[in-house]
Amino acid sequence: MPATTYTAAGNAIGSFYGYRLDHVVRDADEINALNQEAARKSGKPEAKYQDGLLPGDFIYKDIDGDGVVTAKDQEILGNAIPKYVYGINAGIAYKNFDLNLVLSGISGLKILNGLKLNTSFMSTGHNAGTDILDRWRKSGDVAALPRIGQNVTGNGNLRPSDWWLEDGSYLRLRNITIGYNVPVPILNNVTKSTVKSLRIYIAAQNLVTLTKYTGYDPEVAGDYLFARGIDQGQVPQPRTFLAGVQLGF
Repeated sequence: MPATTYTAAGNAIGSFYGYRLDHVVRDADEINALNQEAARKSGKPEAKYQDGLLPGDFIYKDIDGDGVVTAKDQEILGNAIPKYVYGINAGIAYKNFDLNLVLSGISGLKILNGLKLNTSFMSTGHNAGTDILDRWRKSGDVAALPRIGQNVTGNGNLRPSDWWLEDGSYLRLRNITIGYNVPVPILNNVTKSTVKSLRIYIAAQNLVTLTKYTGYDPEVAGDYLFARGIDQGQVPQPRTFLAGVQLGF
């Protein structure tokens, strides 16, 4: 997968840049029709709508309307800078019970899901996701993904495009803790006033994450400024469960 970010005055640093995906070519007739239109618009009989295009390939959009797909049809596709960053830290106590919640989230950003190179293309014989089942197989198929192994290059089906980008918004329950404070009269009776306080609690970290992102973890940390928001398969944050006892003497 080639580089997909672009930095220029007036746009966010490290903005995602590339083509707009249209759909997967259904058959040779569709390609012939596109090429005829390209020849008409350009006045060149040999014009091709998209170089190397074959049935089962991704078709990209002709943004500038000149009848052919070239580097001029690339544009800013979004960026990994969230428009909103928020968090909630709330606690409540009722009688001897207490509850604490810590939530955080972001919204209004894009993530480049580089994992799709492995999960949605069968070019190197590795395992894939179930979405590979919706691939082009024969002439006339209306599919979401190209044919296996076809044109898997930086100038073909792997070129930078909005197909790689996903909504990176999420809301994560960072921590939830439920505790119980044993009443002091009970402690005095049982421990002869040796133990002044006893709190029992259970807690969970990263218990729930609400997101539309299909990668392992929407909280993607880029290696450097111009590559933030690019997910190459980082290890997801673990879900952790804790239990404990707090004693006061």
